[in-house]
Amino acid sequence: MTELSKKILEILPIGEPDDIDTLNDLSSIRNHAGSSAWCANQLGINTRDEDKFKPIRVTLANLANAGKIHRIKTDKNRFIYYKCNNELPVEIVTQDVASRMLVRSKKFFTKSANIDVFLDPDEMRVATLDIETSSLKADFGVILGACIHTYGTREKPIVFRTDLSVPDLFEAEIQTVTNIVDVMREYDGCLTFFGKLFDIPYLYTKCKMHDIDWMGKKKHLDLWFTTKRYIKASSRRLDQINQILQFKHPEYASKTRLGMKEWNGAAYGRSETDLDYIIDHCIKDVEITENVCNEYRDVLPDKVMRM
Repeated sequence: MTELSKKILEILPIGEPDDIDTLNDLSSIRNHAGSSAWCANQLGINTRDEDKFKPIRVTLANLANAGKIHRIKTDKNRFIYYKCNNELPVEIVTQDVASRMLVRSKKFFTKSANIDVFLDPDEMRVATLDIETSSLKADFGVILGACIHTYGTREKPIVFRTDLSVPDLFEAEIQTVTNIVDVMREYDGCLTFFGKLFDIPYLYTKCKMHDIDWMGKKKHLDLWFTTKRYIKASSRRLDQINQILQFKHPEYASKTRLGMKEWNGAAYGRSETDLDYIIDHCIKDVEITENVCNEYRDVLPDKVMRM
């Protein structure tokens, strides 16, 4: 039994919470008794310190998987943990489970991860990420929306959209960026297409501009570099890569087109209809990114490095 397991079992609330249905925003979930952030605060650990916060999330998940505690999934794809009674188990985990926890913790804190481990949802929690912006340069544009999906699962994608009713979009995107980074902190890695050169630098720049704490370093697989090395096509854009896949898989989603009408309509005309179209485009990009990852699995790098 690890010391961290003992401490977590001592502080966890007893009994299933009866207000799960009211937890409809990330802030209320993070502050709720039994959440990973709440446990960290109870133990005097800053959730922004990834080296100390991740072991708490790992321990909670493994205790739940071992049947020692219970968990409820909220609408925001976050978990609340609790105990059924006040009696602490004599033995928290078996030697086999403890061994797996040790191996898994090494995967989290190393600078790289084996590709099979990285893409196994039972081993690592990887976010497929895509953002939509009004400009290619973060100092002149705003983030209009984003989508995150947990790779390898049937979880619903998490969608973010900037509130167009706020007069100053620069101020409105603060909440959007904060929410994206808060969700990304819960993941062990990131899957993108051109994300190392666009999505991640854009988000990081926005965090600096708005004084938002960064999500920390994560292992990052950017499929653009794989297609650059192995695909000889007229273009390396995601749309072209997807069309290549559609020769074999016509059932794969097609990438929607975005033009001046949608970008100008959302950013300057404050059109919710145009923003809806942009968000739908973003969700499809995430789906296509995962299809590309699955289809080009045989040429992906052996190791995924931490960004």
